[in-house]
Amino acid sequence: MQQTNSANTANTEQQKATKVCATPEATKAYADRMWAENPKLSPDGWRMVEDLTIGKVAMGTYRMDGRDKQPQALEKALLSGMNLIDTSANYMDGGAEVFVGQTLQKLFKAGKLKREEVVITTKAGYIQGQTLAQYKDNPPTEAMFLNDQLWHCIHPEFLDQQINQSLERLQVEAIDIFMLHNPEYYFAKVQEGTDEGTLDELREEFYTRVQYAFTYLESLCQQGTIQCYGVSANTLVEDPAHPQFVDLARLHEAAQNAAKEAWGRRKRPMFRVVQLPYNLIEVGALARENTEAKTYDGSEPSTTLDLAARMHLSVIANRPLNAFTPSGRAFRLAEGAGAEPVMEAICNKLADFEMGLPQSNLPRLSVMAPQLAEKMQGSMHFDHVKMTVLTPLLLETLHMAKFTEAEAGAFIEAYQDVVQALRTHARNVDAQHTEQLNAHLQKKLPKGKSYPLQQVALNVIPSTPGVTAVLCGMRDPAYVDDGLAVLEMGDFADVGSILLEQQAV
Repeated sequence: MQQTNSANTANTEQQKATKVCATPEATKAYADRMWAENPKLSPDGWRMVEDLTIGKVAMGTYRMDGRDKQPQALEKALLSGMNLIDTSANYMDGGAEVFVGQTLQKLFKAGKLKREEVVITTKAGYIQGQTLAQYKDNPPTEAMFLNDQLWHCIHPEFLDQQINQSLERLQVEAIDIFMLHNPEYYFAKVQEGTDEGTLDELREEFYTRVQYAFTYLESLCQQGTIQCYGVSANTLVEDPAHPQFVDLARLHEAAQNAAKEAWGRRKRPMFRVVQLPYNLIEVGALARENTEAKTYDGSEPSTTLDLAARMHLSVIANRPLNAFTPSGRAFRLAEGAGAEPVMEAICNKLADFEMGLPQSNLPRLSVMAPQLAEKMQGSMHFDHVKMTVLTPLLLETLHMAKFTEAEAGAFIEAYQDVVQALRTHARNVDAQHTEQLNAHLQKKLPKGKSYPLQQVALNVIPSTPGVTAVLCGMRDPAYVDDGLAVLEMGDFADVGSILLEQQAV
């Protein structure tokens, strides 16, 4: 029996050795190289995910698929010290993973980066878009049907299919960190008042399903397909009474059981990372005691951050610049974009093009733009309007107009000028909303220091003890400059006074 186990272990190690992934040696060499190229980088800018060295600011790809200036932004981030990329199978309907894979391959082939230097995180759980079409007539086992456009599933059979597709899109042999993506969607039916059991009963079933998924992920760690796994859940920081609350202590218990089942003995689970929302407004991870930590004589109340630290888990914070108040009001934590272009003049230029368009029922952006600006609530609102209205309208107009290539280029340029003017206006609305908050924060910074709000917001998060890195969707090289500025800053001291005192502002 002992010989068989030894042989299996040897085979597993041999399999793992053939799969290229991030390594301790290469990620450390990457950090050393970044330091040599930019001596202004702070020692505080480097963190450890297990034994891998990463920058404390990481690239999030939620709305990235390679358009506009995104390729330049991602390349700049990767070559400036931000070597952790977070993506997901459902981001941009798989387009984010494709974009990441293409960008990485370009840098690998150019000799500017090595696969072993980059820590790749991806996630699965959502069934929408192309994936929903694939499963429409044959739903996966234990899928949750949320609505006609969105299902959710963490069953191993579904995860297996998703991981294989992610590997193909990313063009890599192994994923460094794989996460269950918002598994709390399991509880969505509770809020709809269905008769699928009491909340306590549903929670027991939920953690059973999580443990089953974890057992499968432990087996992938044995094979080397993933290095470790975790959970990305927005409700890890909520009050336990929240109907979709996910308890880190229960996740860890499920992981311990899964590891024993997968490996045939007690060992530390490969559950090593959690991802959660944390920003200047939403401080539940730091301030809310919503779970329990075991002690030598029982247990004691604990925050999610504190419990993660006790369990030696890496914590990756998301939504650092997009914050929601308890009332649901959205804030973009960034300074304004400066002087606004004259909307009337920009709209008149676009109107000249639109006058020559064929008659149709499509709205004209030159007419809509002043009305949109008047109702604009901020950058998050603008992003939604751009995705659901402005971009589809542009595509429909181009299809209808039958422009020549030159005409299409001129029209798109005029159209984008109006879109950019709306974006500038939205950012200035943000600045009005956060003016008081920004004034408070600047007083809390080290004497003689002053930074843009977005840089303060980004640096406060990984300056918090227990937080490993912060994700930021840097879709433009200018945003990467903010991330680089944070890598060059030292950690802020006394984060509690910055975060908790401002809650009253």
